[in-house]
Amino acid sequence: MTRMTTTLSSVLFTAVVAGCAARAPSVEGEPARQARLQALQSVESAQSDLSTLQRHHGNVIEVVGEMADRYIRLEQAVDEAAQLAARLQTARSEDRDREAERLAGSLAEMVEQMNEMVRKSSLEYLQWQQKIQQETREFVLLSSVMKSKHEAAKNAIKNVR
Repeated sequence: MTRMTTTLSSVLFTAVVAGCAARAPSVEGEPARQARLQALQSVESAQSDLSTLQRHHGNVIEVVGEMADRYIRLEQAVDEAAQLAARLQTARSEDRDREAERLAGSLAEMVEQMNEMVRKSSLEYLQWQQKIQQETREFVLLSSVMKSKHEAAKNAIKNVR
């Protein structure tokens, strides 16, 4: 809903600026008309940059979601291993050797699965970290460009007045 509101506001603002640029009185002369057109172009460029920033933000949110899912799966595996270890301890204390052997085998298998999950998670974590760093660099670069464009548009609007 917020994205739609932002987009709608941008479209309305562009329409207002476009209308002002199109209806510029001829009394103002060519410099004022050029300044209005430059302001309109700056607004259109800012909208494009904003959509790019929103895409980068979405990418970061997606990576964070993947990391959270991986953490939840790992946490569930740890809980299962803890429950299995508790059952193994109970079986050993009650001298149920067969069940204890079966549970020990299951626990060893689960520990191996968890070790594999940790190895995969470590690699994925590094990939996610690199992806977030890249998104951050692009975001900062685009923010700087947008700031410069904003200053140029602001100056162009001042020149119209």
